[in-house]
Amino acid sequence: MRFKDMFRDTSIRNSAIIVVCAWVAVLVTGLLSPEPMIGDEVTHYYMLVSQADSLPVPSFDAVIPGGLGGEAEIRYYPHTFLWHYLGAILYACWSSPIITQIYHSLFLLQLLLAVLYLSKKVAGYNSAGVNLALLSVGSLPMTLIFSVAYYLDVPAAAQIMTAMCFILRKKWVKGALFMSLAVAMKENMLLFLPGYMLIAAAVMNGEGKKRMLLSMAGTLAAVLLGCWVVALALRACAPASYYPADMLKALWNRVYLKCDFLHQGQVGVGEVEPVARAQAYLKQIEQMHQPSNHPGDLRIPRNWLIYGGGVLWAMLSISAVGSVIEWRRRFKPLKWFTPGSAMLLLGLSYMVLVYLNLGVPEVRFFMPGVVCCCIPIAGCAARIPKARLLLIGLAVAAVLQSAAVLHKTYSLRHLPEGIKAAVAFLE
Repeated sequence: MRFKDMFRDTSIRNSAIIVVCAWVAVLVTGLLSPEPMIGDEVTHYYMLVSQADSLPVPSFDAVIPGGLGGEAEIRYYPHTFLWHYLGAILYACWSSPIITQIYHSLFLLQLLLAVLYLSKKVAGYNSAGVNLALLSVGSLPMTLIFSVAYYLDVPAAAQIMTAMCFILRKKWVKGALFMSLAVAMKENMLLFLPGYMLIAAAVMNGEGKKRMLLSMAGTLAAVLLGCWVVALALRACAPASYYPADMLKALWNRVYLKCDFLHQGQVGVGEVEPVARAQAYLKQIEQMHQPSNHPGDLRIPRNWLIYGGGVLWAMLSISAVGSVIEWRRRFKPLKWFTPGSAMLLLGLSYMVLVYLNLGVPEVRFFMPGVVCCCIPIAGCAARIPKARLLLIGLAVAAVLQSAAVLHKTYSLRHLPEGIKAAVAFLE
């Protein structure tokens, strides 16, 4: 089914209303308090502003104005820069945080439209499954917070979900393009690549082995090209090394240190032995890439509820019941590959790799994988009897949850007028 053909269905038009309402709510919240105040969004916003001043040359510095007439703080961000670069082009035309807020919110709209299409592929004629998926993703606290604040997780996740829309339609070239854009938006999107390649192989297998191999090779080439462009810009303009390359080299050094047979009998270069070089490199990498703060640390139990919300956990429980009911109603041999299993594979494989590669389990890194899993989970939840009553109940819960999260996000960004007046007087 083509994306534009979906809107001829009345039930899909109703789903589109959920998409528009969620996007407008996030956009209005951001426009009411467009100044960046929440954690790393300050760095990303001012890096975008600095990028606008240095176009067309990539910039990796964020010049943050000092308060009360103090000196500006310069932060260095030697990572992917596509979000900043595209936003800087718009900011150069209209130098206002309002245009940046609108630009950032459009990625949420892209994400929700992709979820609409993918949930239709999974749920089929069951409109409740489509609406449940949209409600769960659109009310997810981590999605709402990172759609208002200038974090890169929602823009990157939007590219991944769009790539899935195309690969499930066997449009592997367009899917590879959006995978490349995702990697250029945020580096940890590379962890989606193993699952995505397996899905591409399964989808394209029916087209013949040559096309299957071509699609996999083409996807890999497109992603590597995106990595190479970012690495080249970093080396030329930062100068700095590419973070995923550092991590791969660090992984090799850890394996090298643990496997004695790899360095037995080797001769050191000068006075430095290979083992000492590996240890020194690992220490250097840890110092270079040590994060300054950990918002949404999942080692703190309350963050599972704060960032996951109640709708997701309720739907997860209901989906387990729905799966059992459907299986008992009409037993059929399980198909190993369906759109639902593809989304589940993609989300779970990504989250496992994130967990294995992160020193601190921050919720923002898991968010794209959670969005992938919400789609098949919603499809299972919609199989229970009286699914429409469930939909009404979860819709009310989603609205209340979204309102609470957006109000909290607004309060984190908003400065009372009294404080603003005091700051203006002191300056």
